[in-house]
Amino acid sequence: MLDEHVYTDEAVSGLSVEDREGLQRLVHAALRTPRPFDVILVDDTSRLSRDVVDTVQQFRELRFHGVDLFFVNQGLHSARDNAEFLLAIYGAMDSEYIRELGRKTHRGLEGQALHGFSAGGTAFGYRREPLYDASLADRDSQRRRIGVRWTVDPVEAPTIREIYQLTLAVWAWRVSLVCSTADKSRLRVRRSDTVRAMTASVRDGMSAPFGSS
Repeated sequence: MLDEHVYTDEAVSGLSVEDREGLQRLVHAALRTPRPFDVILVDDTSRLSRDVVDTVQQFRELRFHGVDLFFVNQGLHSARDNAEFLLAIYGAMDSEYIRELGRKTHRGLEGQALHGFSAGGTAFGYRREPLYDASLADRDSQRRRIGVRWTVDPVEAPTIREIYQLTLAVWAWRVSLVCSTADKSRLRVRRSDTVRAMTASVRDGMSAPFGSS
């Protein structure tokens, strides 16, 4: 194995060949004349791509230029008569794996949200607090975590309150400006109970404790 021709795409998804700098450099080196190597060792078919079409296209391009591939995990050599057929099967399995992983991840996040727990992410003004069930234990006899809930962050909460107070003040100012302009223009505009009720509702909401239901 040539140390100067070891290519990796660390922390980059194999879902597509796009934005795969390591893979692109490998293919570029393989197509040079003269070639620096004749065989490419690939750890797993999924490392070439998790898209079956991309996998077969890359395979065909490299084979057309006389470059062999050996997929270590599958023990598959491109010189086999049915190599492309087997690669297509492995590629289809790799594609289905990533789709199934996405479905399972979404289902898990949805379940957490339906139980009132956090489904991930961050929100200014709140912090994430793990919840444990003392009656359940994991493999290490530790309390099993059942979810993560949002709790008010006492440091950031005042900033959120201030933002909403400013928003309320701007909204009230706009209502007052519209009515004042209408009066000066001698337009017949009634300050309806609806506007007053909306203003009072927002004001009452802003006076409630932050994070209360």
